[in-house]
Amino acid sequence: MDLGEAGPVATAIERWRAARWSGAAGNDAGAEIRRRVWEPLLPHLGDGKTILVSADGALGRLPLAALPGRRPGSYLLEEASIASIPVAQMLPDLLSRGSPDAGPPPSILLVGDVD
Repeated sequence: MDLGEAGPVATAIERWRAARWSGAAGNDAGAEIRRRVWEPLLPHLGDGKTILVSADGALGRLPLAALPGRRPGSYLLEEASIASIPVAQMLPDLLSRGSPDAGPPPSILLVGDVD
């Protein structure tokens, strides 16, 4: 899907990243990114609640879930689960694995402060 020129989006992303926690400037840039990037996708997402994204360029530096939500003071994360897939070619492999319930329970090994 063509979202238009990359330059204005990249500029808005840089403004958002620089001003995210500084009030109005960050909010304005976030709203612009939502308008330019997220809202054109909405008609294509249907009722989807889990969105897989494989972004490149400036969009790869953007945490979509942190963009403003529909309601003032909310975030996109409150509307949908958004997961990044760093390599789009990985998607068929990820989908072919089936449901996590089909195999052994997932596990994780965390190691910290190793001396």
